Amino acid sequence: MVFFQRSPQNFGGVFAYAMHRVRRHYQKSSGPVHLVNTSSEMSNPLITDDKAILSVLLYQFLHGKSAYSSFKQFNEVVKDNFIDLNDFKFWFKRFKNGKFDERDDNFSISDFKSMLSDDKHCLRACIFFEYLKEIQMKSEFHHNDAFVVYKRMNEVIDINYPEFDFCFYRFLRGEFDLDFEYNCNQIRSFSDLPLETVRKILKQLQFSERCRIRKVSYNLRNIVDDTKNEIDKFSIRFAKSQISVYIHLSHYESHFIKYYQLGDTCAVKRGDERKKFKGKNYMDFASNDLSILLNASKFDSLVIRFGNNSKNFIYFKSILNSVNAKLHVKQLYLTGSTVNQFVKILPFLKPGTLEAIGLEHCIDQQYNQEAAMKKLLKMDQWRQAKILSWRGNGFPFPLEFLSHFRTIWNVQLPYRKFF
Repeated sequence: MVFFQRSPQNFGGVFAYAMHRVRRHYQKSSGPVHLVNTSSEMSNPLITDDKAILSVLLYQFLHGKSAYSSFKQFNEVVKDNFIDLNDFKFWFKRFKNGKFDERDDNFSISDFKSMLSDDKHCLRACIFFEYLKEIQMKSEFHHNDAFVVYKRMNEVIDINYPEFDFCFYRFLRGEFDLDFEYNCNQIRSFSDLPLETVRKILKQLQFSERCRIRKVSYNLRNIVDDTKNEIDKFSIRFAKSQISVYIHLSHYESHFIKYYQLGDTCAVKRGDERKKFKGKNYMDFASNDLSILLNASKFDSLVIRFGNNSKNFIYFKSILNSVNAKLHVKQLYLTGSTVNQFVKILPFLKPGTLEAIGLEHCIDQQYNQEAAMKKLLKMDQWRQAKILSWRGNGFPFPLEFLSHFRTIWNVQLPYRKFF
């Protein structure tokens, strides 16, 4: 509903009545007091534009501010004390009762929000008010300040960011007309930015934000995947009916995610927040997220704990098959896996990048460990690694096959009788 777009005859009556309250304290016995027509007042719509003024009063009300705090803020920002506290109290009381003009309308909060978001003049008045707040608080203005303002406005008004950005920067250039016309093609979107600029922006986002923006479009997904997350430690732990993921990023940001099954319901816990998805399987949810993480990240350390269950390995290998390129991993640690499983995972890692290998393995009688080891010794990932930790069954080959490692831990070599 666009409340402000009434017939011209009634529309004039609405704001004549409204501003009778706003300007009434200027009425003195000697006649009306006229505002001084300075150049700043002539260009400031919140001094001269009745519709803009009342829109901002409603905008402040929707933010949940009291009449007193809104009164103080308005006059600090506009810097011309032509609205007194009683006027604010009058209008805030009407807004609270669902009233706006002299009619007996009964508007909801949703209706009030629509009034501001659907009418361009009213919406721009609110953006202009936020612009005035920003230039009052800051001696310098940075580009990310505009997005902070947008998020503040978006709490109470449904506003499109490209349109907000276009209007806000017009005001920064000193163009204060609220009724300007523009071609939609003038508003540039995120996808119009140069590729290198988009990559720089993505690198500034937190990990969770990058995962969300990846879902916006196919092109952004490719850019996010190409602009790798830098992750210090990525740990995946498989247990009965649950998968736990721990992510520690380079800039001291950590995330813990747990996927588990509750009957026919999948539960996903991220930090203190838990969501349930009825009729869904926890492994399907984990598979999608893990595929994204493995595809779009570089890892200093990748730790996988299989829990001595071959089904967990088969599940994880299916995720690796969905990854577009070899994983950038410096250190790989596997526990609860067999040598054969280790040999099948290693080809998914980029050789030369992999520096350290750690294996805490168990014996699988179904497979010939020595045959699997022969495959392992030929792999570039193994031959180019520099650090080895080998817990479990002894290393079945002579020392010469370990000569390329600079550091070796916990390796038991086979006993050879020399005499």
